[in-house]
This record gives sequence, C-alpha cells and structure tokens, in this order.
Amino acid sequence: VEAARLDDLGLPAHRLWKIDVEGAELMVLDGAAACLRERPPACLLIEVFGPPLAGPERVDAVTRRVRRALPHRYQVSVQGGRTRLLPLLPGDAPIPHARLGTGTPLYLFSARPAPVALTAPLTGALTGA
Repeated sequence: VEAARLDDLGLPAHRLWKIDVEGAELMVLDGAAACLRERPPACLLIEVFGPPLAGPERVDAVTRRVRRALPHRYQVSVQGGRTRLLPLLPGDAPIPHARLGTGTPLYLFSARPAPVALTAPLTGALTGA
C-alpha cells in the first residue's frame, strides 16, 4: 500500500475531517501537522483505537496533537439511539467507552464550542440545525 503525508498533498482547507484508521491516528496526525496548524478544519471527528482500546495515554497523545488548532474536545455518546456530545475540559479523563454505548471511543474536536445543546444529535451539533 502506497502512503503519503497529508502535508505533502497540497490539499485545500476542509470544514470537517473524519479520521478512522484503526490504530494509526497518531501517524495520520503527525503527517498532517502543517495542515492542522495552517488550515485547520472547523471540526475533527476521530476514533481513537488501540491496545488497550483507547487507553488514557493514547487519548492524551491525540489531544496534544490537535488541541492547539481545535481547543474544544467532546466525547461522543450514543445511548438509546440518541447521540450526545459530552464536553471534556483539559485534564479531564475520558469516560470509559463501554458506558457510552460506542464500539470504539469517538471524539470531536472543534474550533468553537458546540453551538447547540449537548443533547442534540451529532449532525445538529455540527451544522447548527
């Protein structure tokens, strides 16, 4: 499989990044450091996967790479068919994903605070609907 750094592709800015790379999150973020610094998206949705499944150290490493460009961090919760964004402040430990009803821990980073109630569906939180 051929691989390339996002920083080397000359991509234009995008409003949303979704990263789902089964354990290679840190490599993707390292390869997109300039894009994230110079042309950050409004939102970044990322699954944090790894042994142990998204342990606190891995989540902290992802957060350190993203937080300067996108300071607001939320943990995504899916319970009873309802998706919610749970704010995580600096230093907050993530909630164990098994309690949130998600298979793999899912996080949303954004440039601004979520514009709607945190109990809104995720799509509404991203679009303001």
